[in-house]
Amino acid sequence: ILSHAEAPSPAASSSTTVAPADEAKMPAAPFLKTLEKYIQSAYDGAGMTVDIEGVSTVLGLKDLDTIQHSTRQVEDTWLSKISIDRKKLGIFALSAPPSNTPFAAPESTDIAIQAALDLSQLPALLRERHKEIGTPAAAEAFLTQRIAGIEMETFLQSSRPTIHICVDFDDNETLFLGKESIGRPHIALRVDGSHKILEAILNHFISTRNALFKRQVTATGKLYTLPAYFSDAIAGYQPIISFDEIKNTTTIASSISMFERIEDSGNNLTTDSAFTKTWAGFPEESSAKAYISKRALSGLHHFYTLALKEKWTNNRQFLKKKYLITGAMMQLHSSQSGLAFSIASDENSDTITLKSPF
Repeated sequence: ILSHAEAPSPAASSSTTVAPADEAKMPAAPFLKTLEKYIQSAYDGAGMTVDIEGVSTVLGLKDLDTIQHSTRQVEDTWLSKISIDRKKLGIFALSAPPSNTPFAAPESTDIAIQAALDLSQLPALLRERHKEIGTPAAAEAFLTQRIAGIEMETFLQSSRPTIHICVDFDDNETLFLGKESIGRPHIALRVDGSHKILEAILNHFISTRNALFKRQVTATGKLYTLPAYFSDAIAGYQPIISFDEIKNTTTIASSISMFERIEDSGNNLTTDSAFTKTWAGFPEESSAKAYISKRALSGLHHFYTLALKEKWTNNRQFLKKKYLITGAMMQLHSSQSGLAFSIASDENSDTITLKSPF
C-alpha cells in the first residue's frame, strides 16, 4: 500500500480535455449559508451550536457581498477557482503576499504543504476578537506571556515565517500497522525565518527538561540529534533538528537522509512527473498551497475499504454520513492525478484554486 509501484497508471491518452469555463459572480449569502450548515454538521454529534457569526468574523467573511467563481474540466478532474473580495480582514490577514517559492519537498513526495505567514497581524486580530466576545483579558494574558525569555507579542510582531511540511512514503521500506503495512513515511517540517528564537526555545526545553539532545556545530549552523538507542522506541526513526544560520531556516526531519534530500536543490518535487501532472494549470504564485499524490489517495481508499470490511467505523455519527463519505472516497480514487490547492491573499481579497475529481 502507498507504493509508487502500486499506484494506478495514468490513462492511455495524455491529452487534456477542457470544457468551456463556467464563470459567474454570485451573491455571497447562499455560499455563507452552505458554509454555516457544513460547520454546524461537524458538531452535531456533540450537541453544540457553533457561533457562525464569530466564525465569519474570524475568516473575514462577515460583510462579504459577492463571490466570483469559475470551473473547467481538465482530463478527469475539475479545476475550480473562487475569488473573494473582503471588506474586513480576518484570519487571512495572516497570509503573506503571494510568491513563487517552491515546496521544500524532494521528488516523489506524497503530501506537501506550504504556508507563508505574516504573524505581525495576529496580536491585533486576537485583541479585536476577544473584545467582541467580552474576554479582552484572555488576549492580553496570551500576548504578554514569555517563551524562552521573549514576550509573545514581540515574537509575533517580528515573525513572518514560511512553513513547509512534506511526507514521502518509501517504496523500499515498510511500516506495519497491525495486519496492514504502508511504505515507511519520511517526514520533514521546515520553517523559513525565526531560526534564532526557535533555537532558543529548543535550548530552553533541553535545559528545563534535561532532554538528551546532542548538539553539533556545522558549517552553516547547528545540528541536534537524539542518541541512537532512542530509535528503538520510535519505530526505528532517528529525527534531527537543524538550524541554518545562513539560510535562516529550521528543519525537523525524521532522519538525516530525509534532511539531506530536503537540502538537495537538484532533488525537488517540481521535477516529479506525478506532481507536474496534478499541478498543471495552477497559478505560479500563492500564499499557501498543498499537494496530495495519487498514490496517497489510493492508499487512503484502500484503508477506507478495509475499515468498512472489518467494521472499524460502525459508530452512529459515521453511519449517518456513510454514503457521502463513501461517494467522496470513490471520487478521489477515480482520478488519475492527485489533489492540489492554493490560495493567494492580498490586503482585501483571496483567490482559492482547487483541482480535484469533484
